[in-house]
Amino acid sequence: MRSFPIIFLAILFGCGCESNAPKSAPLAPLQFESKSAPYRLELAEPWAITNPKNLITHADLAASYNGSLYLIVIPQKLPSIPGVESPDALALKRASLAVLEERLKGFTVERQGPIKLDNEIGQSVFASGQTEGQSIQYVATYMTRGEWGFQVVGWGPAAKATLLTSEIDRILATWKFTSAAPVAVPSLPESEDDIDASSD
Repeated sequence: MRSFPIIFLAILFGCGCESNAPKSAPLAPLQFESKSAPYRLELAEPWAITNPKNLITHADLAASYNGSLYLIVIPQKLPSIPGVESPDALALKRASLAVLEERLKGFTVERQGPIKLDNEIGQSVFASGQTEGQSIQYVATYMTRGEWGFQVVGWGPAAKATLLTSEIDRILATWKFTSAAPVAVPSLPESEDDIDASSD
């Protein structure tokens, strides 16, 4: 009972000061640059970086939006097999969707299509499903660049689907690759005869 007057006074003083107190400026977005893969991005409040092990063990970056929305970035070195093309964004998307379909009840792809990030064409997927009895919305983006593949996955309650989409779009707009774009090397002629033939 004694705490009531103290709380009441605190409310009164708080109300009296609120109108005169200057509003604090929003913090600058957090600049995240990976130490293990060639990319960087920005996270604005209220996004906060969390331990990736809290969400998925092999994520390079994990972040939370007030404990309701989540984001992970999973970079991976693509396999290099002589005579075989490296997986592209479509291949990454197919492999990821197969896993989600297996693990989530009622998993449904609502729409999908190409997306351009830092001059690279990737694949974006909007999907929904259920886990532990809750309806979840997913926004996943798949990209490749040189020897690297990237999965950027955001999710949250289905009721916050609009907020999730806008927040993930805002983050993806800041995405930058930190390695030079791969340069296609033209094949060289096998002999001087080939050079002569091409000059005729």
